[in-house]
Amino acid sequence: MATIRELWQLLRTHRLKRRVRWAFIALLAMILVVVIGGVAVKAHDRQTAVSSSSSSSAVSSSGPSTAEKKADLKKALQTYFDQQTAGGKVQLSLYSLDPKPGSAAAKKPNRVIDGKGVQNVESQGDTKVLSASTYKLYIAAYVFHRLEKKQMSWTLTDKQNFDAMIVNSENGFAQTILTRYGNDTVDKYLQSIGLGQPFSGDSAETTANQLVKVLQMLDAGNGPFKNKALRARLLKDMGKQIFRNGIPAGVKSVDAKAKVQDKVGFLTDTNNDAGIVTTKDGHRYILVIMTTGHEQLDFSQIKAIAAHIQTLIDTNL
Repeated sequence: MATIRELWQLLRTHRLKRRVRWAFIALLAMILVVVIGGVAVKAHDRQTAVSSSSSSSAVSSSGPSTAEKKADLKKALQTYFDQQTAGGKVQLSLYSLDPKPGSAAAKKPNRVIDGKGVQNVESQGDTKVLSASTYKLYIAAYVFHRLEKKQMSWTLTDKQNFDAMIVNSENGFAQTILTRYGNDTVDKYLQSIGLGQPFSGDSAETTANQLVKVLQMLDAGNGPFKNKALRARLLKDMGKQIFRNGIPAGVKSVDAKAKVQDKVGFLTDTNNDAGIVTTKDGHRYILVIMTTGHEQLDFSQIKAIAAHIQTLIDTNL
């Protein structure tokens, strides 16, 4: 700026031709514009950088979005499921449900887990394996179908035997139904509602995904489970079935106030568990864990898997 002032004094103190003088004045004006403009641009750039930095800090401090947390949970579950099923002796399937009505989760749903199919993860879910007594969920579906059509009696003895089939996993009632109506007839109905043909072989077989599907129907009151009284009876029986060392024990080791309504199956080295989990806050999901390679009634692996799954869910909410 001192140089510009000196030039101006030169113009004033020396006699120059008018045309030359005005040329110098124009040049000085251009220099001033360039200098002042450069200073303004630098100031604006600094302000923009500060603003951008502040904006980035605000986004970072707000944490991941719901969509990101949902994706993180799905990835964590899928990774764990794939690890567990890698040896071919475990089949897993999970399907999230709407939260329990009136619960904290229902009043303020967390879209990371709350809602039908918000989380839908499986590994080896379509692999057909020995069902053991989980097939009794299919028997319940068939019985309810016949009752709805008024094609079967429902005496006090029938009700008691049905309850024993679910609560104690007794075989008598289920075998009576299969003998009376025939495996093919039962399979034909089950296949018509998307549950495959579990009774087509020497031993009942099914998949984790088919067990999830029958529990979806039960939860929603669809298909054979439209009758509210029959549906409530089955859910009540599942809530008090006596073999609770699998999914119930695993979930409750993480969430002591959780509720599990499930049906187990065990035969030789097969141990399976299929149930509906309701956490203390009212989050709900269907979980099916099918295993081979442990002694009959050894649900320790199922318990460990269920506990880890519940921990992953809690961690990512």
